[in-house]
Amino acid sequence: MATDERLQSAFFATLVDSYASPVTLDPVIACSDAMKVMQLMSDSLLLKERDMPMNKQSFGANHETVIAQSRLLASCIKRLETTLSNGSVANLGPTLAEATDSLVQIIEAVAGLVFQLGQHGKGATKATPSVMDNYVLVRARLAVQLAVNHLSIKGVVPPMILAASAVIATHVEAVTEACSDGAKRAKEPHNTQLKACIRAVTGTTSALVASIKSFVASPSPDNQETTSNFAQPVLSSLDALVGFAVSTDSFYGTAPAKPRVIAKYVKSIQAAALALVSACTLFTQVTKLLLTRSTEQSHKEKLQQYGLAIDHHLAKLNESVQQASTADLMEPPFDSLDEKDD
Repeated sequence: MATDERLQSAFFATLVDSYASPVTLDPVIACSDAMKVMQLMSDSLLLKERDMPMNKQSFGANHETVIAQSRLLASCIKRLETTLSNGSVANLGPTLAEATDSLVQIIEAVAGLVFQLGQHGKGATKATPSVMDNYVLVRARLAVQLAVNHLSIKGVVPPMILAASAVIATHVEAVTEACSDGAKRAKEPHNTQLKACIRAVTGTTSALVASIKSFVASPSPDNQETTSNFAQPVLSSLDALVGFAVSTDSFYGTAPAKPRVIAKYVKSIQAAALALVSACTLFTQVTKLLLTRSTEQSHKEKLQQYGLAIDHHLAKLNESVQQASTADLMEPPFDSLDEKDD
């Protein structure tokens, strides 16, 4: 995929990091948005088996990502706990965004190495890829939704507008690429429908971009309202596209069929990753409650409990991935763990 994978994954952090004086980030909204991203990870990458590569990284590189981002996530959680215990929430949003971004990188890496274990594992049956990667589509829908919400914030300033515009452009490009590639593989009438979806998404986005340019040049309430109005058709076209993609049976492929010995390792990795996302979601949920009911001691105790759970599940996940990496599960040349997927 030509579109930068890292730019796509980092959409939440991109939006949060763009906040500039005099506009301040509402930490309660940041918590709500972070939980939406976490839910996306669970639903799209852990509860479903992939039938195509997650990224261009080798198994070894995905493993290294899990290790590095686990350390960063643990550090972010500690900082969040300190921030909340001190009663100061000024930097809570950026730290939460950093933690969420680390979690996204971990789960995407897990999805990548799990696919590689199935695709290149000894005795496995290779996948039949779907017409399109639905994860790219549903991620784009959420990213654009959050970016549009970003544009609607009262008093939004140019850096925030430009960040939202960049997120929208990145994900519309990713959707366009996915649909263009899918249209080449889909049969009639679905390939024609996909081409129409491309025209709908790009056409509505062009009108939105024009309104954003006017908004940047003159960030007035009228131009902000115009931008919000032109954002709705973009969201509608993405909704229609995602609905079409996920409901069309002929678009789906089949995940690799793994022998029992590989499936055992995969199950351990996926279970640890699911538990990690769950703990992070509960931690964020309690953080949100503390921001609105800061006097309740039970919430502070739960925050500490979920922080410890995150540490535990990070350790379990890293242990499971390490065990799989040393178990001689892959066919040559992928048994070196340095080979990339095609």
